[in-house]
Amino acid sequence: MLFSIIIPMYNLENYIQKTLESILQNDLSDCELLLLDDGSTDKTVEMAEALLSKKCLCYYAIIKKENTGVSDTRNQGIKLAKGKYILFCDGDDFFVPDLISTIRVEVENNADMAAWPFFTLQETEKKLSQKDGESRIYSKGQMMKMHLLEGYKMRLGSFVIKRELLVNNEVYFTRECTFAEDMEFIMKCILEAGTIYWIQRPLFCYVKREGSLVNSYNIRRFEAPRAIERVYQYLQKREIDLEESLKEYMKNGLYVLHYIYSLEGCLLNLHSQKEGRQLYSAIQDDYIDVEKNAKEKLKLMLRRPIGISDNRLKLLRAGTCFYICMRLFVKRIKGS
Repeated sequence: MLFSIIIPMYNLENYIQKTLESILQNDLSDCELLLLDDGSTDKTVEMAEALLSKKCLCYYAIIKKENTGVSDTRNQGIKLAKGKYILFCDGDDFFVPDLISTIRVEVENNADMAAWPFFTLQETEKKLSQKDGESRIYSKGQMMKMHLLEGYKMRLGSFVIKRELLVNNEVYFTRECTFAEDMEFIMKCILEAGTIYWIQRPLFCYVKREGSLVNSYNIRRFEAPRAIERVYQYLQKREIDLEESLKEYMKNGLYVLHYIYSLEGCLLNLHSQKEGRQLYSAIQDDYIDVEKNAKEKLKLMLRRPIGISDNRLKLLRAGTCFYICMRLFVKRIKGS
């Protein structure tokens, strides 16, 4: 088996059919589909079974489990997978029809990981994750820099990785993390890959649903800086060789940026003075460490350059954005 495609499901009866149909348009002759249902209370499982039993020519399994969260569900999929490579697809996203045939050719060179651009779909709007680049093999350091600083974004569904790298190095999703768990996992995958083949062609569609966590107010957004901190600790523990300037950016700059994104995302989705007070209280109760670390790291960065082209300008902009967000936050709470 070459590919294991892991699909977590939870109450997706309005989406799962279109997702599976997009996957079934591919040549799945050397693939297995692992659908893991995280305790759905709707007809997700029945709809998936009805479709796959009629159309699927490959091996598939639908595994029902208790509701333990998407991170634990994906981890179970990794452990059950039998394919040489792991590929993820959330139950409301889409593959292009020749995704599998395209990456099948590219992994013949035995690359540890292959990645590609993706489309973001939101209502009637469609955007490409990035436009420029070259299809070739990159090192982990090159790809991490491309991913963090040069617009070569990855999502679950826009890369494939050797299963043995994940299992042998115990690279799994952080179970207690309920936001940015995919970001943390992707960065750890890059750090473990010796060779990464970038395919300069969009092969995946990421769907932004109205009302999803990334599009709404939710205090769990502040899990993102903690996820970044875990990646940096993982980097240090594994003694992975990267440019010092990139390490410092991951330690400080990336943390601050994701604190800003978290705060801004909550602020933009506040609907009342009461929600503003709740946000302030929640930060003080559950994420005071994140706020304190962000302020300390920002002060450190603004005192010295960190050696990556154009990055100091980004950090200055981040600092400005940080203080604007804080002022807006106080304004919202006061109701002025």
